[in-house]
Amino acid sequence: MLRQRLAFMAAALTLILALYPTGEIGHAQNSVQAQAESYFSGGPRTMEAAALFENLNDGDAENDPYIIGLHPAEDYARGHIPGAVNMDVKELFTLESLATIPPDREVVLVCYTGQTAGQAASALNMLGYEAYSLLYGMSSWTSDPEVYVKRFDPEKHTNDYRIETEANLPGGPYDLPFTVSAGGEPGQQPTSSPEEEGPAVLTPGHNCVLCHTDKASLETLAVEEEEVESEESSGEG
Repeated sequence: MLRQRLAFMAAALTLILALYPTGEIGHAQNSVQAQAESYFSGGPRTMEAAALFENLNDGDAENDPYIIGLHPAEDYARGHIPGAVNMDVKELFTLESLATIPPDREVVLVCYTGQTAGQAASALNMLGYEAYSLLYGMSSWTSDPEVYVKRFDPEKHTNDYRIETEANLPGGPYDLPFTVSAGGEPGQQPTSSPEEEGPAVLTPGHNCVLCHTDKASLETLAVEEEEVESEESSGEG
């Protein structure tokens, strides 16, 4: 699952860098750093079940978040949070799916235990949305095992492996995965041809990120099916 999470975040960073014209990669790097600092300085973007319940039942429908259930269709059909739409996480980052998410509302992503939703929320936030994952997933919303489906099982997932207390130093220096120009900025990267670029889905007034994003880059954020299947072995999702 660590490999899946790192690949997910790397794809998000690659996508953001790809949005900038050739010659502005240095500016893109600074922008990515600023976004990362802004995002991670506040800790994980999660929402507790009690807070979501209070929001949905405060009598003001205009402040309700847009809720996306990332469960398979059969589990979504067994029960889901009122108002939640169902979306396969493997399709979440296509242009067509992103165009269904309102950019001016909070977005709450829901999975089994919060792991998959947390990864998806991170990528959405780096694309310009205000996204949260439901803390502990559907298992924090309902006590019905037919609905929450999966939970952390201490009998299966608790171990007693060796630990250490000594600090370990970082490695390197290693070769960077990009070239550096004489000015100290990342080198230019090739741009795609007009034939490779997909049509813009949203206007700049809605989400300027999408207007300059090609379809292939967005689809790199879709989780591969075999990696999602690992949820079944880990008991988390």
